[in-house]
Amino acid sequence: MNVVRIDDTKVTADVPAGAGAGVVAIRVEELVTLVRADLPNAFTYQILALNSVTRAIGTDAGNDTLILVGTGFAPNATVAIGGAAALNVEVHSATCITCQTPVHAQGNVFVVVTSNGAPVQLPFDYL
Repeated sequence: MNVVRIDDTKVTADVPAGAGAGVVAIRVEELVTLVRADLPNAFTYQILALNSVTRAIGTDAGNDTLILVGTGFAPNATVAIGGAAALNVEVHSATCITCQTPVHAQGNVFVVVTSNGAPVQLPFDYL
């Protein structure tokens, strides 16, 4: 694990992969003095999920606005629709993304959200 001391009151750390969704405690321990602090319920793991795509049908001309609802969306999450990058992607929160569809031939495709390297998807239809 990568831990960096910022100053006397702050550290940063890479969060290890969780076993699943849920709240966990964090322990911070100073190695020289062995002073430690236990912080119960200090971090919440969220499982990445895409639960719904509002407007599951769009036109082949693109520019249809989609609202993606799920869990675990990182601020830098990306969206692809039918293999093409979505337009105007905005991650509003860990549970909501909006975007616009790119131009695409008619047919059944997938909306794919990739967050921290992990993809999740739901079907979408271009008419």
